[in-house]
Amino acid sequence: MSFEVFERPGRAPDEPVLSLRPSGNLHLNPAARDLLGGAVRVELLFDRERRVVGVRPSQRAEGSPVVFRLRTTRGGGGAIIHAQEFVDHYGLRPGEERQLPVSREPDGTVVAAVGGGSP
Repeated sequence: MSFEVFERPGRAPDEPVLSLRPSGNLHLNPAARDLLGGAVRVELLFDRERRVVGVRPSQRAEGSPVVFRLRTTRGGGGAIIHAQEFVDHYGLRPGEERQLPVSREPDGTVVAAVGGGSP
C-alpha cells in the first residue's frame, strides 16, 4: 500500500496575501505584514485606474484622518486593518472573502490588485 500526501490547494503559507473580507476589514498574513517592516500605523491608498489597493507605513500621528492602525491577529503573525469606510468609499466590499497576492513597491507600499488591474 502506498500513501499519498494531501496538499491543500492555494498559496504557500509564506506567500504574502491581503484578504479583503465582507466585514470591510483587510487582513494581512504574516508574510504581507513583514513587507511593511515594523509599521504600527498605515495609510490606505487606491489607484482607481489600475484598481489597486495600497498599504504603506505612516509616520503621521495616531488620530490623523488618514492613519489606520495595524492590529495584530490572535496568532500574532498577521494583522487586521479596520477599513470599512475605505472599502465602502471605493466600492470594494466583497460578498465573500477574497485573497489577493501582494507585492512591494520601491517606496515600501504593499499593493494588491482588486480586479481589472495589476500591481
